[in-house]
Amino acid sequence: MRRLGFALCVLLSTPVAAQPAISFVGDWRLVSVLQPDSVGGSQTFWGPKPLGMIRYSANGIMAAQL
Repeated sequence: MRRLGFALCVLLSTPVAAQPAISFVGDWRLVSVLQPDSVGGSQTFWGPKPLGMIRYSANGIMAAQL
């Protein structure tokens, strides 16, 4: 949780004009799915090598397979 808080602080303190445009267009492969546990750690949810892909097209279409 501390890492997330730190990342949010860094993002919120960066001027908007200084940020480059980010493009999600393309194919993305799922590499892990983590589920928080009761002691503050995390466990893999779908095993060590989950299968999944998300595709974002330039014209705004998105498709996902998990």
